[in-house]
Amino acid sequence: MLSEFRDRLIAHGLEQQILDAILAQCNKRGLLRAGGRARTDSTYVIACIRDLNRLEFVTETMRCALEALAVAAPAWLAGTDAVNADWLARYRQRADSYRLPKGEAERTAFAENVGGDGYELLDTLDDPTAPAHLAGLEAVVLLRTVWAQEYQRDARGVRWRGNKQRPPGAARIVPPHDPEARCGVKRGSAWDGYKTHLTESCDDGLPHLITHVVTTPATTDDHQLTNAVHQALTERGLKPAEHYVDSGYTSAKIILQARAQGIEVIGPVKQAGGRPALHRSGYAATDFRIDWQARQATLCLPRIHPPWSEACTGPHSRRPRSLEPALSRSCRQRAMMIDRAATTGLPWCDECVRGAASAVDERPGQRCRDSRPAPSDRGPGTPTRQEKGPVQLKRPGVPGGAVAPAAVTHPAACATARAS
Repeated sequence: MLSEFRDRLIAHGLEQQILDAILAQCNKRGLLRAGGRARTDSTYVIACIRDLNRLEFVTETMRCALEALAVAAPAWLAGTDAVNADWLARYRQRADSYRLPKGEAERTAFAENVGGDGYELLDTLDDPTAPAHLAGLEAVVLLRTVWAQEYQRDARGVRWRGNKQRPPGAARIVPPHDPEARCGVKRGSAWDGYKTHLTESCDDGLPHLITHVVTTPATTDDHQLTNAVHQALTERGLKPAEHYVDSGYTSAKIILQARAQGIEVIGPVKQAGGRPALHRSGYAATDFRIDWQARQATLCLPRIHPPWSEACTGPHSRRPRSLEPALSRSCRQRAMMIDRAATTGLPWCDECVRGAASAVDERPGQRCRDSRPAPSDRGPGTPTRQEKGPVQLKRPGVPGGAVAPAAVTHPAACATARAS
């Protein structure tokens, strides 16, 4: 049968040879050529397993270890003191939630009992009197790994590990029946299993043929496969001139490495994120505008255009409402940007100073009132901002330090750093 044939190919590691033979024949017939175009993308592969919660997972792992021992050494398992009537009740059938405790306290107690049973079985297997080959059984090795992943044992007993104490997703076993499967997330979808990366030719006038296939754990990032795909296609004599990919396969380093090999990687580059972009506590790559020819990087903060609505204040007059608080936020962001440039030593141009200063007066008759008391709170004779004079920003490292504000509003406050 076809399924048995595929199993034999996989068992002997011949699946790649079949693909290579097919591609060689296609190349001879002119259906493939080097120096063309190729594209790569990945899709998820769901493992043929049940979706288990954490309590089901450890219980099923313990049951699988006992079944493997019952097949490998039934007499030893029946004669050991570790197995008792409670074990038979807990691990006689496969783990299912409807047979497990429902309350939180009861489920925690049940999990601790399962953990104690597992450690007791492992201690028995580590005893010198136990058959040496049993400790090397795949199910026993898996039990030992899962217990180190899910439990901790100390003087206080056996307890669940906290989520932060468990290994990362790339090293965390998900099901006991497929230890290599991992939990992956892509575009908001989560699954337990693998990822398959497919590369096909996409030359005009020629059929689109699969030229490379590789399967990885679900947690493997796409960009880790880009160079491997280029190397595999080069070894087959199918190195493309253009390689089309999505943002998961690209980075500045990958693009430059591929270009050195004569391959142009074409695809969007991931937008920078991280803590600075999320918390506005620093600069992210998306805050810069790069001029590669001039070797110049410009840091820009776009103007905030707040939503506003009209409010009627008289029979024929209307004025914008809820505009001033948003303008104040714009002022604060511009000032924060200047402060960051000054404290980090980043060179910045005169435009960013003038733009920040002119942000105080975004439009005629509209002033930022964040740092000024309301008119009713001012004492007699308190001068207004116009009476005090224009706002002066201090520029470090410049004699005098003061920079006069511009008379016009700039669209962005920017800091310019020239590449050394």
